[in-house]
Amino acid sequence: LPLDPNARLANEKRSTVKSMLDTLAKDPEEFIFYNNGILIVAYSIKINGSGSSGGFNVELKLVSPDEQQEDKFIGNGIVNGGHTYTAIMKALEAYEKLQSQPYKTKTKSETAKANYSELEKASVQIFVLVNVNQEDIANISRYRNTSEKVEEFSLKNLAGEWDIIKKYLPLEYESNVAFRDGENKPYDVTDLIRRLACINNKVYPWRSGDGSQKNPSATCTSYGRLVKNWKKDDFEEIVPLLKDILYIEECIRSEYDQTKRISKFNGVEKNSYKFITLVSLPCSNSLIITRYD
Repeated sequence: LPLDPNARLANEKRSTVKSMLDTLAKDPEEFIFYNNGILIVAYSIKINGSGSSGGFNVELKLVSPDEQQEDKFIGNGIVNGGHTYTAIMKALEAYEKLQSQPYKTKTKSETAKANYSELEKASVQIFVLVNVNQEDIANISRYRNTSEKVEEFSLKNLAGEWDIIKKYLPLEYESNVAFRDGENKPYDVTDLIRRLACINNKVYPWRSGDGSQKNPSATCTSYGRLVKNWKKDDFEEIVPLLKDILYIEECIRSEYDQTKRISKFNGVEKNSYKFITLVSLPCSNSLIITRYD
């Protein structure tokens, strides 16, 4: 099932997933009592007769965004319970592998690897919502995902706050920047916001009304506040310069390293400095940066 409507991607390394897997292996019949279930947003739902165990066969129709829609259309799928689904699928994979073996033995040792041999005893509650608009899907995900903290930038992504950044982030850099909690990428959108804010006079005015200056040091010390207080209107003039800003960062670092004669073998850092671009762009011998009021 897709996780498009979920604020974050499921991570099987989280302690919650490990705890669920432990229950599915040792006390599968107790799983339904310890779990809140799975909430799915679907385009439509259809009941097809009786199931093999006296229940019903349920058919869900889910709509996912295509490449042109993905920034504006959330799509259908699991809106809450992604980690539950991940744990169940992982246990089911092990269970089916066990069932395919010609000789099935139950491991009794507490130290042995879990085999989920009695997984069929486990049950889970599934809730399905239909006829839900995109705005409501985002709100449902926001308020349902509260049992474990969801990163603020991930919730804002669901609300479409980062659309303007995605528009101007060069295609070749997209694979390096995460916009949702759980994406395995070296950077996330907060790294872009910090760089944009550094030279943004609307956020950190060069001269305020009383003549004082507002230092953008918070971009390093309290950038969580930048995300929380994010307003598109404050960044609409600076975001189109995103590619140039990333280029400037590389040039400044390159000139600094050359001036200080720092390398990965001689300096504070033992490893090469990694840029969001993850490439080395050619920089001119001299770089002049002017910040305008």
